[in-house]
Amino acid sequence: MILVAIFVFFLLIGTPIAFVLGIVGLSHLAITYQLSLLPMVMQRMIDGANNFVLVAVPMFMLAGNLMNAAGITNRLIALANALVGWLRGGLAHVTVVVSMIFAGITGIATAETVALGTTLIPAMEKQGYDKRFATGLICLASCIGPIIPPSVAMVVFSVVGEVSVGKLFASGFLPGVMMGLSLMGLTTYYSHKRNYPIHSRFSIVKLGRAFIDSFLALTMPVVMVGGLITGFFSPTEASAVGVSMALILGLFVYKELKLSHLPKILWQSGRLTAAVMVLVSCAGVFSWTLSMEKVPDGVAALILSWTQNKYLFLLYVNLLLLFVGTFMDITASIIILTPILLPIAVQMGVDPVHFGLIMVLNLVIGCVTPPVGIILFVACAITGLSFEEVVKSVIPFLIVSLIILFIVTYWAGGMLFLPGILFK
Repeated sequence: MILVAIFVFFLLIGTPIAFVLGIVGLSHLAITYQLSLLPMVMQRMIDGANNFVLVAVPMFMLAGNLMNAAGITNRLIALANALVGWLRGGLAHVTVVVSMIFAGITGIATAETVALGTTLIPAMEKQGYDKRFATGLICLASCIGPIIPPSVAMVVFSVVGEVSVGKLFASGFLPGVMMGLSLMGLTTYYSHKRNYPIHSRFSIVKLGRAFIDSFLALTMPVVMVGGLITGFFSPTEASAVGVSMALILGLFVYKELKLSHLPKILWQSGRLTAAVMVLVSCAGVFSWTLSMEKVPDGVAALILSWTQNKYLFLLYVNLLLLFVGTFMDITASIIILTPILLPIAVQMGVDPVHFGLIMVLNLVIGCVTPPVGIILFVACAITGLSFEEVVKSVIPFLIVSLIILFIVTYWAGGMLFLPGILFK
């Protein structure tokens, strides 16, 4: 209980989560009079980050930043506009489709919120869309990023849970598409109700031109994810291929990426990478502390005393993860909770790949769930709306996303169908 109190106290006073995890580990050694093990803390920090698969995290971030600087976003918007801009509420549908395509480039929800929100929310306002509607749509559409591969969150889960990252990536396709289609369905309802405009007329010539213009950009996620799923690349190699393709496209094909842009891009990517890797390192100490105190065993015994029903267990897990996701970073949540919850899930008969998908989807939705969802604050900064207005804007889209979460949780066969075909 003392360690729990320390953990909560430092979270409440605003201490970065990485430092909180390290402080809890050090406090445990002090409380249990095991300071002689202090050298092990550094060893555990090194072990926590010493994993070849984790190299994919900074590489995916770098690839995403390079693609943004290369003018890929505008090309993807043009393609999405040619595909769905002719529907009622066309620009809103374009937003969802671009998010689904963009997910194959960044895999980070907050990055997608910033990249698309700054461009599409003002554009939707000019066409007469309600600003709050546009904001809510962008917030939930950005959640598709960590679900459709490549996904940084899934890479982290694969490392912590020792689960195939290829299978995790394959499992994310169907939920990502379901999320996109559900948001488009709700968009269609509001567009007809409020008579939102048709953005453009359908033209096969325009579609062909947009496809040709963005074809090379579209090949990037296809090559990265396809090579990984087919076993041609490891996750780390796939991310390196992505960086190479982004550089070639940006410098020599589209010629919008300049050598003078690279220092800033490398700095942004390095800063994000440092934050993630410090978190992963300190989580190694935290996991060691949990193991020493046998916390996973205690939690397992407690949950099993409540229920031994797999479906009821998954309901409890959903409620817990949605709550945690409202105030804690996705990466931190995965690192802290996976060693505790995954063994129980496996004992209950839940497939580890399916559980990883449930975990990532829950935590992503938590990012847009009041009172502390991080994407809500990002949307406030982009739009200038108050927090209360942003919260009201996301509620209809949030309800639809929770329905998709319910389907993903209890339709294991559908979620594991594609991984089962690709990884027999």
